[in-house]
Amino acid sequence: MKIQVFIYLLLLISITLFAKQTSVTTLQDYSLDKYKIIYTVVALADNKHQRIVPISKMLGNGNDARNNLYWGAMYGTKTYFKKSNKWRVIKKIKNPNKYVLERIILKHKKSNTVFVADAFRGKNIKKSIIEFLSVVAGKEILSFSKNFKFKKPKLVNYIGHNGLMDFNLDKKIKLLDKGNRDVVILACKSKPYFKSILSKLKVKSALLTTGLMAPEAYTLHDIIDVWNIKKNKALIKEAAAKAYHKYQKCGIKGARRLFYYKKF
Repeated sequence: MKIQVFIYLLLLISITLFAKQTSVTTLQDYSLDKYKIIYTVVALADNKHQRIVPISKMLGNGNDARNNLYWGAMYGTKTYFKKSNKWRVIKKIKNPNKYVLERIILKHKKSNTVFVADAFRGKNIKKSIIEFLSVVAGKEILSFSKNFKFKKPKLVNYIGHNGLMDFNLDKKIKLLDKGNRDVVILACKSKPYFKSILSKLKVKSALLTTGLMAPEAYTLHDIIDVWNIKKNKALIKEAAAKAYHKYQKCGIKGARRLFYYKKF
């Protein structure tokens, strides 16, 4: 009897291990209609290659995603969403290409919303902005893995330094489809630098900023909470302001002035 129980347990363990192994290699087809895709470009903070207010060497190393202010730090995109009780990590991909240090894919626990975020090297900030705007214009998200397929996102976000304050894009972004995407740009003074570009790309709506700000993940996280419900889209600006005030202690009125929301 004991031998039979032992054999049964070994068999059960083997089946479990096999299931875990095969689940990793199974195609995750997020191109299906039932899924709603969110894509986020994160330009890692970089003391050396960006004209930012200097921060610590560890937080401002644009080649170190793990400790970067906008990715692996406490309020960085990867850490904050990974710790959220509303999201489940599906996959992490290290160094998928020469521009991106890491990708993280998460799925919302109560819906079919999938969150994809790429951490671009700080020195490649121009490339990150071009990629962001290209996806806004209808470019497909790079899969980086044969095991994943994504349909075009409904919401496209940028987090990081506003590189357009320092340089002009050397590439004209062309609209590839009908547009109609929602956009969030958490960067200093994103409204005056991006609004006209987004209008040409026929976005559906945009949440932008009017002044200097800390582009940390709690703001985007709470914006998505409202956006994901499909109702009360007008409350997106208020969600951003409340989250920002909660962590920055800047005053709710000041936080409301910081964010600009427009339907195009």
